[in-house]
Amino acid sequence: MAPHLERRQALHQVHRTGAAFIQQALPAGFCSRVAAEVAAAAFEKLPEHEGQVRQEGELVVLTADLGAYPAIKGLRDELTDAVRMDGAGIAGLDRWIPNEVSVQRYQAGAIGITPHLDLEKYQYLIAVFTVEGTARFTLCKNRAGDALAAWPARPGSLVLLRGPGLGGIDDGRPLHAITGPTAGQRISVGFRMAAAPTSSECSPTHGGRRPGCLLGEKSSGSIETATADLRARADRAEAEAGALRRERDELRTALEARSEAAAATSPDAGQRKQPKRGRRATASE
Repeated sequence: MAPHLERRQALHQVHRTGAAFIQQALPAGFCSRVAAEVAAAAFEKLPEHEGQVRQEGELVVLTADLGAYPAIKGLRDELTDAVRMDGAGIAGLDRWIPNEVSVQRYQAGAIGITPHLDLEKYQYLIAVFTVEGTARFTLCKNRAGDALAAWPARPGSLVLLRGPGLGGIDDGRPLHAITGPTAGQRISVGFRMAAAPTSSECSPTHGGRRPGCLLGEKSSGSIETATADLRARADRAEAEAGALRRERDELRTALEARSEAAAATSPDAGQRKQPKRGRRATASE
């Protein structure tokens, strides 16, 4: 993977701005291994519309054990360790355990996915590697697709996106889009930590299940994911409580300063400070 310093800088950028890009996170040979592993996977066509989002591509969500995908399993384990080490000090990354691996495939001329937010259930961090093909990834200002930043997602590149709870931010998901490749096909491998989905997120909109949810996996409702969800909620509550405490302290300081200023400018402030003088007695009295 990319050097330690580059990963650390990228994770801090995600915390601050919502997204970061590493141009060469994986070597070419490893990308080829991953692409070969998923070549025969059971991809499903994405629905053309999800609300106002248009998309054109295919998706397969791999099971948690990844026994049939040793290269992807190794990448997941290495990525998890790297994020914990390089993201030290950023709230949530020490708890990030990717339990959903989504592989997406796009053919030349496809529109990709128009500006969208990833589902709120994906906690803390989303990491997407490109292992084959090239496309344009855009960090968007709005749904029209105006760009804040854009990167060429080439083989070996890595896009990192902020998820809910990262750094104590309740919901800092960035709006983003990806085009289809101009030639050949593009394959991406995304690692996410999915909290237990709501019924609306997994409504039967595509073959009895919604792409992007765990496809038939029991792990989405397991103790592990439920615990991760509770921890994310606890992090957000702790961050909100800290903000309220800081606001309380600031208000107290402001009130004290105002009281002192009012006392100093009061008309009788000088009289209160001066001792009362009596008449001195004389010898004739």
